[in-house]
Amino acid sequence: RFEKHAEQTPEKTVIEYETGVLRYGEVNRKANALAWELISLGVQPNDRVAIMTTLEAETIIGILGVLKSGAAYVPIDPATPKERIEHILNDAAPKVILTREKTMETEVPFISMNLEDLGTTGKPKGVAVTRGNLDHYLSYADQEYQKEALVDLFY
Repeated sequence: RFEKHAEQTPEKTVIEYETGVLRYGEVNRKANALAWELISLGVQPNDRVAIMTTLEAETIIGILGVLKSGAAYVPIDPATPKERIEHILNDAAPKVILTREKTMETEVPFISMNLEDLGTTGKPKGVAVTRGNLDHYLSYADQEYQKEALVDLFY
C-alpha cells in the first residue's frame, strides 16, 4: 500500500515535524535503503528487528524498512525501564536493534510485528502478528473508519 502511494504521489507530505517535512517519495527511498542495509547485515524474512526511538519520522521509516526487508519489527519505547527492555529483547531475540539511544549493555506466514502482551500470567511475552492479519486489519479500517480519521500514511 505505502509503496503504491509513494509511486503515485511522491511529492505529497507524509510526515510533518518541527524542522521540516518528509514526502512519500523520500520516506520510501529511505525505507528501501534501510531494508537493503538490514538485508546486508543478515536480516532474513521472519527475523525480528527492534526499533527503539522516540523520533516519529525515524520510527516510521524504521518500521517500513524492517517490513520491506521481510522481517518483523519489535517496538520498544526508550522510556521503558531497563529490566523490561531486557526482557523484551530476550523474548524477541532481535537480529538488529535500530535506535538513536546510547548502546545498551545488555515456510510460515511472514510476521509483521511482535507486540508484548502481559497475558494471564502477568509476565510479558511476545505476540506475533502476521502480515496477512495486519493487511486484513488495514483493509477493515479503510472501509470502517472515515478517511479523515485515519493516518494519511496508509493512503
